[in-house]
Amino acid sequence: MRLSSRLQAGIKSWTDCLRGNKSTKHLDDTDTASLAAHKPGGDPDILQSIHEVCIQNQVLFMRPPVERAREHLVNEMHRWVGIITMLPRIQSSRYQVGVERDESESETTYRNLLAKLPEGPVVLEQAYAAVEERVAKVEEYEHMWLQYQALWDMDIGNVYNRLGEDLSKWMKVLKEIKRSRVTFDTSDTKKVFGPVVVDFAQVQSKVNMKYDTWHKDVLSKFASRLGDGIQEFYGTVSKARGDMEQQTIEGASTSDAVAFITVVQSLKRKLKNWDKNVEMYKEGQRILERQRFAFPPSWLYVDNVEGEWGAFNDILKRKDSSIQTQVATLQMKIISEDQTVEARSTELLTEWDKTKPVAGNIRPDQALNAIAVIEGKFARLKEDRDNVAKAKEALELIEPGTLVPSEEKVQVALEELQDLKGVWSELAKFWEKIEELKERPWLSVQPRKLRQSLEGLLNDMKALPSRLRQYSSFEFVQNTIKSYLKINVLIVELKSEALKERHWKNLMRRLHVSWVLTDLTLGQVWDVDLLKNEAVVKDTILVAQGEMALEEFLKQVRDVWQGFELDLVNYQNKCRI
Repeated sequence: MRLSSRLQAGIKSWTDCLRGNKSTKHLDDTDTASLAAHKPGGDPDILQSIHEVCIQNQVLFMRPPVERAREHLVNEMHRWVGIITMLPRIQSSRYQVGVERDESESETTYRNLLAKLPEGPVVLEQAYAAVEERVAKVEEYEHMWLQYQALWDMDIGNVYNRLGEDLSKWMKVLKEIKRSRVTFDTSDTKKVFGPVVVDFAQVQSKVNMKYDTWHKDVLSKFASRLGDGIQEFYGTVSKARGDMEQQTIEGASTSDAVAFITVVQSLKRKLKNWDKNVEMYKEGQRILERQRFAFPPSWLYVDNVEGEWGAFNDILKRKDSSIQTQVATLQMKIISEDQTVEARSTELLTEWDKTKPVAGNIRPDQALNAIAVIEGKFARLKEDRDNVAKAKEALELIEPGTLVPSEEKVQVALEELQDLKGVWSELAKFWEKIEELKERPWLSVQPRKLRQSLEGLLNDMKALPSRLRQYSSFEFVQNTIKSYLKINVLIVELKSEALKERHWKNLMRRLHVSWVLTDLTLGQVWDVDLLKNEAVVKDTILVAQGEMALEEFLKQVRDVWQGFELDLVNYQNKCRI
């Protein structure tokens, strides 16, 4: 057999040994005529690489790391291949005394045979692939152990918060906890991956203890939630059964019969989910039993729940059967009541269209009172409509969720009512501030601060949502504030010192009002419509300003002459000049 073929067979044997297939034989095609007395690829013996799973300072790790396993296997393969590739070549120069030649390693050994394998480089590639496969399995097993680091790192409170009250999530976690114990809950202390050995004896007991503690805590929390769920469900089903037993369709009034039918229909819709709950409680109790949970004396076993559940289903079927015998009569009554409610709906919608407070000159308190009255009527109508709709669904007169034609109109009216209520509630705040300004005594009014207050109100109105700004009542208040801002110039002039009491009397006479200046308020001044009477106000102010200017001039003349001094001299003893 050629040396390259022996090398190839040796690599294949080593690969099979690494993969655990030692019995496989590899023969070169040229040797099929006669088998060799020994294995062409030899019988490789790969040295073990031992790795320990350790814990130090509550941190799990593997020593040495998995990368050392890869390094070890590659070195072992090179050692095995080197048996052939490192053989010394027979050279003629050995027998030529005194001849010295610089020869490369490829000329002195058979390393170049790796490039001349009969099947090409695929043999070496398979060997390296086998190394990576073995290392990958070790890494996977290492990850399985290192994930238990979470037992020390995790915040158990966060785990419980994520699970919440969903019992299916709790059961899934408990099943996974049970399944995960397989890794360390064993009498073995090591795991063998061919020549790579993982020893976990050091951490096995510590992980087991930590796992047991965590498992018991989760089991206890789950049992508490499961027990509460079973108790609550049992109480709900028991109450529903008791309520049905006390009610009957025979001899009941229309409203009572419809209410009873609605209850029965509601319970029938819940049957599917409740049946799932029963199965979930059974599965949860089985999990607790399998995981050896010690049930407390007060535990309500699922057997009792199943008994109550069976009784509930029996009474529900009986009541449903009795309902079917009265359906035709009840349907006629509900159709008549439906027509009455529809007529009331039309009347109320017409009343709303005529009386809804949209005019801007309405006071907010009056508007809100009117809205409250209509809102009460709509509330009673909606209750009646809902009851009729439920009855029609219960008696299968309409499909569940179907809206009657007038329902949309009622909904639109209710939305408009709520919008108007919101508008008037907001406008009431502005009217309240305006009233506060009106109550200010005229003598304490400061025009500059008054302008700032009015501008602030205007900015606040602009910040309201667009759906509230579309009503005329909003525009009325806004225009009112703007008008007050516009006449603020006249307010400034009326606060002038030029206006004396006689001017105020003249102004009041021309405006046909009777004011007492000491009791006068800003609101009284605003109420005389200064814009309309602007000419009268300005004429009075002009007269006052003219008189004030004249008074000031006369005062100056008087002051000049009072301070003027003359020197008198004797004139011919007749007079002094």
